[in-house]
Amino acid sequence: MKTICSIFFVNFDKKINNLFNCNIRDYFQSQNGNVALVFALLFTPILVAVGGGIDYANASRVRSNLQEIIDASVLAGAVSLSDPNEAETKANNFYDSHEKLVQATANFNIVGGDIYGTASGSMPTSFLGIIGINSIAINVEASATDVSTF
Repeated sequence: MKTICSIFFVNFDKKINNLFNCNIRDYFQSQNGNVALVFALLFTPILVAVGGGIDYANASRVRSNLQEIIDASVLAGAVSLSDPNEAETKANNFYDSHEKLVQATANFNIVGGDIYGTASGSMPTSFLGIIGINSIAINVEASATDVSTF
């Protein structure tokens, strides 16, 4: 004759075994909840894509502003191209007084009746650091000609 304990444990083992086998089999065959799984797997690539777009939009905005500043600096220097030292000083002073967005270095060169200006720097990223891109390089250039030589 079986005791209550032996019946309980025998049936309990069978139930656990059936429950375990059934759940594992159902888990791999189930198609419910796939959205959460796919989202969990794609969260980082989506974050990098959206964040990268934001970082590059910010870099483009800064590059545009830096281009405006270097253009105006070259024109400020072009006013005094008859004296190359004064032209370079005016261009540097204008650049230094207006460039605040990114730590970019500017160089101005006077060749003949032309003044050339370049600025280069880098802008730190907010989101692209996730994949190891910590900054975006920004380079702009401009030139102007002394109109009195025409």
